[in-house]
Amino acid sequence: MTQAIDIRQNRPLPTSPFSEKQRVPFRDPVLIIEDSPELRALLLQMCRNLGIDAEAFEDGRQALEAVHRRSYSAFIVDLEIPFLRGEDFIREIKTLLKDPVILVETGNNDPETIIEVMKLGVLDYLIKPVDFQVFGQSMKRISEYIQKKETERILQEETETRLRAQLDWMLYKQSWMSDLEKTVDVSKVTLNNIKQTFMSGGGIGGIVSLIEIVESVASFEGERCVLPKEIVELLFQNNQPVHKILKSLEKSMEILNRDMICRMESLRIDEFLEFVSEMADNASREMNEVLSEKFIELGFYRQNGCAEGSIRIDRDSFRTVFEELIVNAAKYAADHSKILIYHNFHNGMMNLHVKNEFDQDAVPGVPKEKELLVKQPFYRLVGYVYENFPMETIFSGLGLTIVDIVMRRHSGTFQISNIIDHSISETPIETVLASISLPLVP
Repeated sequence: MTQAIDIRQNRPLPTSPFSEKQRVPFRDPVLIIEDSPELRALLLQMCRNLGIDAEAFEDGRQALEAVHRRSYSAFIVDLEIPFLRGEDFIREIKTLLKDPVILVETGNNDPETIIEVMKLGVLDYLIKPVDFQVFGQSMKRISEYIQKKETERILQEETETRLRAQLDWMLYKQSWMSDLEKTVDVSKVTLNNIKQTFMSGGGIGGIVSLIEIVESVASFEGERCVLPKEIVELLFQNNQPVHKILKSLEKSMEILNRDMICRMESLRIDEFLEFVSEMADNASREMNEVLSEKFIELGFYRQNGCAEGSIRIDRDSFRTVFEELIVNAAKYAADHSKILIYHNFHNGMMNLHVKNEFDQDAVPGVPKEKELLVKQPFYRLVGYVYENFPMETIFSGLGLTIVDIVMRRHSGTFQISNIIDHSISETPIETVLASISLPLVP
């Protein structure tokens, strides 16, 4: 039987700590870039010992050519390689693939160097000489990460498919209801009830009810139709809300079907923060009447200095979801409170936060057990405070769902939950914090 040899130390490789049932699973091969023939052979041997299919190349140009020919589960990249440096290869692969899984190997264990390496958006790093136990643990973490991302992708696709089906059904139902003809007992439907329906957001239902009333009370004089003035006025008044509802439904469908990757552009951090500042100022102006009525202050706190790098976004899509977060905060914010927008940087991500206080006697905020549910289509913790809210362009019940979908398509994340805030007053206050995170691009 042929024995595997550690080329660097001329001794047998340690026995694999992984049994056959525990071998690290990868769907596609792992690509290795290492210019040293000895280390390249060593990495290939360690992959074989772990049951991992792998291909190795001595420089970045050869590796890029291979990437164009087939798919790889992960990339093990030596930073010091000829022709195309490791950092440049990582940047290239990030433009070619969405969320590539990268493991960097380096001979420099200086903390500052390691921090700079992690800023490239890699998942893990190895220090040369590579220890087999450490290598095995890293590959196991990478495999688990890939499986988790694949599960999330499948779940997201199922959610989007289900959402499209629900929207298609609603459009069909609206078309059917607009043609509905049935007899109604006018005595059971009063104008006050219809007005209340309009005020609670039932514009479409109100129109159908009014049409039913028109059927019952209309009188014809030759070619003319005579209707009570009050009913006609209500039809006119409800036209705009219904138009807004249908427009928001079309907008939501358009966002779901939008190819955001092709629309993305790179913004420097300072440009991105200026964009956020402009959106916050615009929201303050557009919602001035509502905010003033509730004595709510809306502000963007911009930190001095910023991280290096840039952000890739589809401006229109990002504007829509960012405004939705502001609208959501304003809807449920307590009277005489503040809505604070601020940002920070952590682990290669740009984090943007929208924080609002809420009246605990009226709404529960977003309790921990509801954090995932509130991102599902048409799930509501409470009824709407305002129905025709300024700047609300997403269909009712889909706001946070679309925020989550758009952020995932930006390779980012969205979270919303209650937190205990110690910065507002001497007494800790429970607030709602909505956070969106975007990866920093070198």
